[in-house]
Amino acid sequence: MRTPRVLSLLGAVALTLGAGAPALLAGDGLGGRARLQFGSIIGGQPLRIDLRTTCPSAPLLLFYGLDGTPTPLGAPQLQVLGLNLASSHAFFFNTDATGRFQAQVPTVPGAFGPADSGFAIFFQALVIAADGTKLTSNVKATEIQPLPALPGFLHEVAASHLPPGYDNLEASTVEHADLNHDGFPDLLLARADGVTIWMNDGSGGFTDTTATAIDFPGDPVAAIGTGDVDDDGDIDLVTGGGFGDTESVPDRLWLNDGSGLFTLSDQLPAGDGESKSLQFADIDRDGDLDLIVAVGQEGHLSVPGGSNRLLINTGNGHFKEDFDFAEAPWNLPDASTLKIRTGDVDNDGDIDLFVVRGTPAQQNVLLLNSGSGLFQDVSFTHILPLYTDNSQDAALADIDSDGDLDILVANSVLGTQPWLSGDVLINQGGLQGGTAGFFHDDPTSFLEAYSPADGIRLCIEAGDIDADGDIDVLLGVHDLFQGADQSLYLNQGGAQGGVTGSMVRQTWYDPGDFISYGVALFDMDHDGDLDVLQTAAGVISGDPAQQFQTRLFENQQL
Repeated sequence: MRTPRVLSLLGAVALTLGAGAPALLAGDGLGGRARLQFGSIIGGQPLRIDLRTTCPSAPLLLFYGLDGTPTPLGAPQLQVLGLNLASSHAFFFNTDATGRFQAQVPTVPGAFGPADSGFAIFFQALVIAADGTKLTSNVKATEIQPLPALPGFLHEVAASHLPPGYDNLEASTVEHADLNHDGFPDLLLARADGVTIWMNDGSGGFTDTTATAIDFPGDPVAAIGTGDVDDDGDIDLVTGGGFGDTESVPDRLWLNDGSGLFTLSDQLPAGDGESKSLQFADIDRDGDLDLIVAVGQEGHLSVPGGSNRLLINTGNGHFKEDFDFAEAPWNLPDASTLKIRTGDVDNDGDIDLFVVRGTPAQQNVLLLNSGSGLFQDVSFTHILPLYTDNSQDAALADIDSDGDLDILVANSVLGTQPWLSGDVLINQGGLQGGTAGFFHDDPTSFLEAYSPADGIRLCIEAGDIDADGDIDVLLGVHDLFQGADQSLYLNQGGAQGGVTGSMVRQTWYDPGDFISYGVALFDMDHDGDLDVLQTAAGVISGDPAQQFQTRLFENQQL
């Protein structure tokens, strides 16, 4: 196998720290502890690297190689590395005082030549925390001199890859995580009568192990959260109680035995309201994962919503309620929060929060972390203009590849004019020359223009779908209006050779008219590109025969 020139370039050229950043995403399967992104590898453009961790001033190994096959390393506290070490290379670096590592390598036009065009290369970081704990980042695959994606590069494979019953599942949200420590992402789906677990066989095929993996009582699940809460090296599970007619269904913590079998824990404090989203992150920077719960409305409650919750991990998966968070002025119990998304929007090394309000005429909320888990509501000063809409979801991602996280919001655009809906909030750090953590709504964004054909936007996910080093976007929609399709947008930077951050809708992506609350972007077969799963929860204008059919698309870009 030939060795692309980028490997020798990385070995020969000194990295310049802090001189730029690639497209970024917020969070990972371990709760945002280590997230790696690479920009485009294109001659004449700087090769940019960005690693965000929760480990300040920590040594790290950056691995890169030609093979993305997972490699178990044996130590129980160390996740599967995800690289074939026999064909990989490594460099030693250190994170800065905020836990971040940034670098860039200058390149010249034609540096990689046509011979390496379309060649995939894999990267991963191994970080050593102050207490000796080893954390691995996600595996990031990038094309060298990326080739423009051809229409139709996502191919429907649900019938051959998913277990029986996939076509009548009626799932809402979906999460992916490596549950049995084999290096391949498994799937967890929330349903109105429980949770479904599909285990990856190592080639992108899935087996339903729900009956043996978890003894679930059968009540509704509205949300799923995954992360290693007890620091034993495997991924644990929280199921969020769905809608109950007369009482609030409890959230439940399930501890993983390391093989994908879950036991119910009693370490999760009870709360009211319907849990709409569950997000793990190290909020107080003490090395373990805390839990943020977005709470929606339930009609049987005297106060129909219930406050959003922050549960602080006190060690080994034991949690306590943060009452200051619950009683904060912004945390209105009569509002319905549908999502709370996490990410370091001001680049100071701690996790900030974006609260997505599903209540018309109430603004979304931006909360900046003080560094110790205390939050300040800066919505009215840091988001301009601060519009209101019936928001359903958000994603924090660096769509313009300038080193800070922008905010993409899935708004219904039903109760307000499209130009008064804050859909794409551009972080004013980086290219904008301002201060990171301040946002301006982009009135020319790809989500600004709206028609009934766009459907009602219910969920949004961001990732490098065409493997060219920049962030693309996929939305799940409600098909209330005839012909309302799920929406895939490709970033016109990278292989497209246009303006980074400019998005173009791919009209060939048309999986059908249905209600989709859940989208997952994940590399199911470790071939270096992101595959797509979309859940279905009914139809209005679509085909009733397909109203609960889960869609799975294999990415054939790499």
